This record gives sequence, C-alpha cells and structure tokens, in this order.
Amino acid sequence: GAGNTVTAIAAGAFKSTHVSAIEIPETVSKIADGAFDGCTKLSYISVSIRNADYCSVDGVLYDFYLLL
Repeated sequence: GAGNTVTAIAAGAFKSTHVSAIEIPETVSKIADGAFDGCTKLSYISVSIRNADYCSVDGVLYDFYLLL
C-alpha cells in the first residue's frame, strides 16, 4: 500500500513474469538470487543513483562491486 518502502526483492519475486524493465529504488539493499529467473522479456534494469548497494550499467544490474 501507499507509504510502504521496498527494501528487498525476494527469490522468485518476478519469476517468469512478462516484465520488460525494472526500476530499483534507493531503498533496496538486498536482491535475492533468482529474483528475476525466467523473465525472458526483461531487457533493462535501472537503479536509483542514490542506491548504496546496487547500480546499473547500460541496463545491466550490478552489486556495489560490479559483480552481478
């Protein structure tokens, strides 16, 4: 509901959905392995520049160490 803050994305949260793009807010500090499994249409991930744990480069998600 309104006012809730997303801090984590669970494993399978978007599994096999038809989502094509994701915006990760600054409040997300944990994205579980497999959160986007089977998302064959997912072509772009954007991360808030204020996010301390993740970033995106050319639409690709990386953790703070650019390892994802």
